[in-house]
Parts: sequence; C-alpha cells; structure tokens
Amino acid sequence: MLFPINSFQALQEQLQKEGGVVYGPEDLKNEEELVVRNTAFRRIVISVYEHRCAFCGLQIIDSFGQGVVDGAHIMPFSKFRNDRISNGLSLCKNHHWAFDRGWFSIDDGYKVLVSKNLREKSPNAKPTSRFHSERILLPVKEMYAPSPESPRWHRENVFDSSS
Repeated sequence: MLFPINSFQALQEQLQKEGGVVYGPEDLKNEEELVVRNTAFRRIVISVYEHRCAFCGLQIIDSFGQGVVDGAHIMPFSKFRNDRISNGLSLCKNHHWAFDRGWFSIDDGYKVLVSKNLREKSPNAKPTSRFHSERILLPVKEMYAPSPESPRWHRENVFDSSS
C-alpha cells in the first residue's frame, strides 16, 4: 500500500506547525505509518536546522536536494515515541553515529560536551575534542530548539564522560 503524497505533505505541515507529537503505542500500528512518521520527522528537523549539522555546521546538498545530515532523535524514538521537533537534532552521518554512542552530548546551555574516553586522529578535519564547550547550531525558531529534558536524558543515560 502506498501512502498518498498529499497525506504525507499534510502530516509534515501539521507536525511542523504543532512542533511534533508524542505517540502512544496504539498510534502507529503498521509499517507504512512508521515509514511516513519517520520521514516526516527527519525532513522537518533537517529543514529547521537549514540542512546543517548542529555539531560541526557541515552542509552538503546535491542538485536533487539530498544532503549529508540526518534528523536524529535525542531521546530514542524506540523508547519514548517522542517525535517532537525539540527532541531532534540535525547531525551529519559521523556525528549522528557518535551522538548515538555517547561520544558527545549537549549541556543545558547548548554547549558540546565531548567524552574524555576518545582517542582520535583527524588530519583533514577539526577533531571532535576541539568542539568541547562550543555552542551547537540552533534552529532560527526557538520553539524547535532542543527541550531541556532531551539533552539531560542523553547526558544521564547515553553520554560517556568517563576518564
């Protein structure tokens, strides 16, 4: 079954206007709904960050509109079913992966915290450790910025601040 394109567009517009939604277990019963929900969330998050990585600022977009950033959940959707835009970050592929593994997080002032448990060589790019204490890029509209509870949960449950 294909989801009608106008229904997808309507869902995306509704979620952006309302700032997203937290779903109950009964709300997403089939695979098509999950795919549409996931795509809408990611597109909205990427767009409010202007297709840039909130961590490093990278923005690469091809002529078809495809880019290198993902709309990432701060608190995992699988656990919280939270598709609020304020539970999202636009992150390039590398930083999305690193964020999900707790290699960096964000403090209450939107500054980057980097795990002390990393060893890295980065001859052609700024090393992750040098982003420590820098402020992430935020959406222009304040209502879409990460809500305080999302980064706090990430720091307490995912971030590796060891050593």
